[in-house]
Amino acid sequence: MSRPRVLGSIACVGFVAACSTLIEAVGAAPNRDAVTIILQNVPDSLFIGDSAAVFVQINDKDGRPAWNDTVAVWQSSDVNIALLDPSHPPTPTPHGFTWLYGKRSGQATITAHTKNLTAAKVVTVIGAADIAPGDSRFGYALADQPTAPGPYKPDAAYRFNSSGGDVTITRDSVGWYNVRFAGLARKNGQRDNAQATAFGSPPAVFCKLLRSAIDGADMIVPVHCHQGNAAIDSRFTVLFSGARAFDLTTPFAFALRLPTGQFLSLDTSATAFNSVSGHIGFAWSGVGYYNFQFPGFENFAGPATFLATAVNTTADHCRVDNYTLVGAFVASCFAPNGTPSDGGVNIMQFTRGRVGHRFAYASTNNLVSATPPIDPTLTRNSSGGSVTSRRLGVGQWTITFAGLGRPAGGTEIVIVSALKEVDHSCSLVTWANTGTADLTVTLQCVNPSGALADNRFTVLVIE
Repeated sequence: MSRPRVLGSIACVGFVAACSTLIEAVGAAPNRDAVTIILQNVPDSLFIGDSAAVFVQINDKDGRPAWNDTVAVWQSSDVNIALLDPSHPPTPTPHGFTWLYGKRSGQATITAHTKNLTAAKVVTVIGAADIAPGDSRFGYALADQPTAPGPYKPDAAYRFNSSGGDVTITRDSVGWYNVRFAGLARKNGQRDNAQATAFGSPPAVFCKLLRSAIDGADMIVPVHCHQGNAAIDSRFTVLFSGARAFDLTTPFAFALRLPTGQFLSLDTSATAFNSVSGHIGFAWSGVGYYNFQFPGFENFAGPATFLATAVNTTADHCRVDNYTLVGAFVASCFAPNGTPSDGGVNIMQFTRGRVGHRFAYASTNNLVSATPPIDPTLTRNSSGGSVTSRRLGVGQWTITFAGLGRPAGGTEIVIVSALKEVDHSCSLVTWANTGTADLTVTLQCVNPSGALADNRFTVLVIE
């Protein structure tokens, strides 16, 4: 496996008109009373074959950038593990820039010298053999008691924890929750992703994530629900997945874009993964728009689905803005008023579920037909049955998966994501068995003013 690789060329993967490179020059202040050198964008770890654009910033005693002409001399304690090379810089070029390349498994100390100042950091380079192959962690929950302080256990039909431990939910304050998966803490070398969806709430409510946190042996997934700019209590669904939750041949990829402007790209510690080739391309292509690429997915023949959930403390919401079926797509994030916003986003490209367990996903090709046709490139049903849709009215639909009904004693969860169109968000209304063996999901989409509005979507059902 390899770490996220910063790409300048991916900034125009074919579906964004106005694009730019990832890195922008660091601003400067005239105060030259500099006392601190700060290494920028130097990851704790990266995979063999991947790179990071690293640079420096010198701050004065007040923490402000002090020079606009910084030139750094970089050194690696072992160039066979981590190589530094300033060739082919991005435009514009950050002060004190160089590329950091992962060459071989191991650790190397990266050092920058400038203005009689020195800073260093230990970087771990990870190879495929270092990745925990048994990372089958998997869990989900339906938070069905929005005002209960907790901790409480969700309905047994809508919770699962692959460790066999409890799933509990605690409400910290209005609209702020922690979902605890006992025994699912991330171990060294493991990767994971989380997705969330508002459920059964007024149309204008959406739920999002904060970064997952490790607490002893447990994994905590924080969820925050909004109505406009205000926090609001709401039911929601949450899905948590380790890198190897599905069989080793299943194409599966995810990434967390950090909510820190355009300087840092992906979370290079634990939340970026591409099961096919390891590499992940990423570029900032304008405020609120981010391009991702999962090389190797072009070799997978079959439908896929995409999910996107905002990850930050603000009231942003995110969606899949555009996509191709070869592992390249754009995610975009918006403030409640519909303006693009540089927030964090968790994205996932999904192809199959766990072996021997039910799963399905779907999207439609038409927004206004009474029975919108299903998009075959974004639809799959593990039962082998049909997938049909029905438009209930503006911004409201049902998707029925024939033969996917939950059996007695079974469990499942549903996640919805907005897809394409404009600055809308989508959420769950309900889902349940229908007929003799089918499962039907009802969902809705709204515009920035909170009114129901037609919008494409993706919906995932997984056991």
